[in-house]
Amino acid sequence: MFHNKAPVSIFSVRSGKQYKPAKNDDLKATNSTSLYDSALREDGLMPGTMVAAADGWRPVESIQPGECVMTFDNGMREVVENRRISLSYSTIPKRKTFVMHIPCGALANRSDMTLMPMQEVIIESDKAELTYGDPFVLMPSLLLTGYRGISKTPVTGDIILSMLLFEREQVVQTNGGLLTLAHAHSSLSPLTMATPNRFDRYLRLTPAQLRGLIDWEQPSEQPGPAFAGQSVDAVHAALEARAS
Repeated sequence: MFHNKAPVSIFSVRSGKQYKPAKNDDLKATNSTSLYDSALREDGLMPGTMVAAADGWRPVESIQPGECVMTFDNGMREVVENRRISLSYSTIPKRKTFVMHIPCGALANRSDMTLMPMQEVIIESDKAELTYGDPFVLMPSLLLTGYRGISKTPVTGDIILSMLLFEREQVVQTNGGLLTLAHAHSSLSPLTMATPNRFDRYLRLTPAQLRGLIDWEQPSEQPGPAFAGQSVDAVHAALEARAS
């Protein structure tokens, strides 16, 4: 059901492969305010992004409330809402008219894809494990500019997003092995948005702390995608094992 014709080989500290990223000026951001000021804040998945559902890979826009998708920590979990978000091009500030191009294999994705700049993904870092006690860290895709070909790409029209919402915050398996954050439904209500951390399940680092994990001068300390070097089936099995 989740077979990929060829194993996905991806970058990892543990794989021994090293890539020299381009300069990333967004790493200069030292706080969330300055980072948000440089890009659109909205997250969610683009149409056509494939999600690991109970009946196989499905475009995210086709997922209905009540259906289950594969998550990082909890196996198959029920979607409470698939919220459609539309951003009109005419309302986007010129400096923010871009999204992120993720080349095939850069983050365990089995095909080229596009992410919103503030869409958080799971990366794996030896330095994070030593410093914060957990190797798996959420990082906005914007901060990965230059990493194995990840780059900004211009927006030329309206942006349509699908935001999968769950009872609790989850990380969802997409396009093979790319792990993306999905919010708790209740965290987006007017009553709870004033205290967003109440519903967060995963460690949140500041942009400065995240920048500290990306040391291009020390290849042995560069982060990589979670479950690096594994096939799509192996990633799926690893996610099921984490939930058991």
